Amino acid sequence: MKLVIDTDIGTDVDDALAAAVHIQPDLVRTCPLAADVDLGGDAAGGATIPRRPAEDGPPPVRVAPGVDAPRFEQLLLSRLATAPVPAA
Repeated sequence: MKLVIDTDIGTDVDDALAAAVHIQPDLVRTCPLAADVDLGGDAAGGATIPRRPAEDGPPPVRVAPGVDAPRFEQLLLSRLATAPVPAA
């Protein structure tokens, strides 16, 4: 899932979302999915590829097809606003 905060140029915040979900797991809606990850070196490298579940295959993983974007944005901005500023 790619989440972009609406700025003039857009900002990818995938890593920040992953950290936020660790703090507040209910920020995302999850579901089980049988999937593989493309390990190729092309443009699709790292893509999640859904597949049919197989009895002898790996167990399904939990994916997050939905996020409460306004709540995440509020959490992110509030944490950034209160972060300590390092001394120069």
